[in-house]
Amino acid sequence: MRLWKIDFQSLWLDELHTMNESDPDITWEKMLFYLKCCDPHPPLHFFLSKVSFTLFGHTALTARLISAIAGTVSVWGMYLLGKEILNSKLGLIAAVLTTVNYYNLFYSQEARNYILAFLFAAFSFLFLIRLLKKMTIKNSILYALFSLLLLYSHYYSLFVLASQIVLILFFFFYTEKAEKKTYIKRFLLSGSLIGVGYAPWLPYLQETSNISSFWLGPVGDNFISEFFFTYFGNPALLKQLLVILLLGYLFSVFYVEKPHTLNPAKSNPLLFSFIILSTWIIITYLIPYLRSILVIPMLFPRYTIVVLPAFLIAIAYGICLINFKIVRTIILSLFIIFSLINIVIVRKYYSDVSKTQFREMTKFVVENNKENYPIIDELVSWQHQYYFKAFKFKPTILEGSKLNVVDSILAGKNPKYVLNGFWIVGAHGEQPLTSDQRKELDSAYAMTMEQKFHDAWAQLYISKKIDSNSRLINYTDFEENASTLFPDDRSIALWGGFIKTKPIWLTGGKYKVTVSSRGSVAKGEYARLVIWANDKKVLEFTTTEGFQTQKFDLDLANDEDVTFKVELTNDYSGADGDRNAFISSFVITKQK
Repeated sequence: MRLWKIDFQSLWLDELHTMNESDPDITWEKMLFYLKCCDPHPPLHFFLSKVSFTLFGHTALTARLISAIAGTVSVWGMYLLGKEILNSKLGLIAAVLTTVNYYNLFYSQEARNYILAFLFAAFSFLFLIRLLKKMTIKNSILYALFSLLLLYSHYYSLFVLASQIVLILFFFFYTEKAEKKTYIKRFLLSGSLIGVGYAPWLPYLQETSNISSFWLGPVGDNFISEFFFTYFGNPALLKQLLVILLLGYLFSVFYVEKPHTLNPAKSNPLLFSFIILSTWIIITYLIPYLRSILVIPMLFPRYTIVVLPAFLIAIAYGICLINFKIVRTIILSLFIIFSLINIVIVRKYYSDVSKTQFREMTKFVVENNKENYPIIDELVSWQHQYYFKAFKFKPTILEGSKLNVVDSILAGKNPKYVLNGFWIVGAHGEQPLTSDQRKELDSAYAMTMEQKFHDAWAQLYISKKIDSNSRLINYTDFEENASTLFPDDRSIALWGGFIKTKPIWLTGGKYKVTVSSRGSVAKGEYARLVIWANDKKVLEFTTTEGFQTQKFDLDLANDEDVTFKVELTNDYSGADGDRNAFISSFVITKQK
């Protein structure tokens, strides 16, 4: 599940941060600088990525394989944690729930640090529990080691560590007098190792704690329930079962008779698990919640992935407490089936595009930018660097606000901005120019190509003056009243039949003609067009949803007027759709 279609989705904005910041071509100092100034995270995931890129190649697959491996190991880690709390039955159920957990799966295929935080949170608590049960130096060292790995995975691990400190203090009072000295020694050893190991990162932590503004909004009152269901992919079928299992677990803790013992860590696994899990969840939520209210909003579901192992153990315990094997098997089977239905069918995890299509957008620009027109890339030009590098294309980026850059192009005073054409691209929520913002631009440039992707888009603008070897037929240059003009779309509609351009005088010679068009779909088929030049068929093609360009050669033996006719050959209109085409422009370039 974690390897299947691991490279199906494009890398999105945050993953591109990983690719740029762990680039094997930059220095370690530069990487650490980025982690202080631009992408405040601990370094473990970036260190692993940089090493992996050096050994196996700077690719999205290499980056995501780190997460896939960590996610797979986390299933084993959850088995060990459940087994340590109760027995192998709880461990196996916890492992199964982790296998089909939406959040664990999602971040097992993302080139970021979140699945490492999940993994090491589980192992940190595993060895904390072992240490509480058996005060050995080995357990003390292993607890410190995995706590350090957790701390170097995500900053929310600090809140997990705070919950563990509360637990350590709590269980100290339950420790027999003869063992208190050993208890103090072992946890002092663990604390010293953690303190010494984390000390080099404290300046970076201090820098991060000084952040005074963040992109997150205020925290909602019901954020815990929202986060909880988000961990499981907000499944309609599974919600009731999740609540029932949690309530069953809590009912057993509070209302089922339990033996009275001095230390639940050694003789009452149900109560012990509740103390561990509730403290883990409450403290890890409480500290960032208070800081979000008092200082700066900082709560977001994926940051709290460090508490997901606790919820999974509690739900697994709820299943494990069912006394009848057949009922327990049915409940666990339903959990698996509902989870898979939500992942595969409802959310279409393996088939629907859900991440910003930087990869597809970049490929489109590179393949259609033989003239190497400069690119206006206002919001994501830095993150975009990786894909330009991956496609071995060195772009000319016009930096700054796209409105300001467009104004400079229209002014034409600086040679840098005197252009025959340029691209405007956007992603991660950035929107194209509005109709009002395009008015002046449309007077000097025609948008000859446009393609929309998931959360990304690209547009090519060509000067209406172009150069001495090129001519432009715009969407307004068709025969009078030929069809409907769409100024906002910068196109003329072809509802059926054909439309003709006004004649254009061309001298004899060889020309390359580029036509920009798009179509609508009906009955699963897009509009199919035939282009005629003075009644000679020169091109036939099928349109797509966004504006695309098609090219053809035109040979003229003599100087003459040329009229282009565009014919729609598969017109259809019915209850299930209307198939039409929209023509934006013809660019006619004389070959040297």
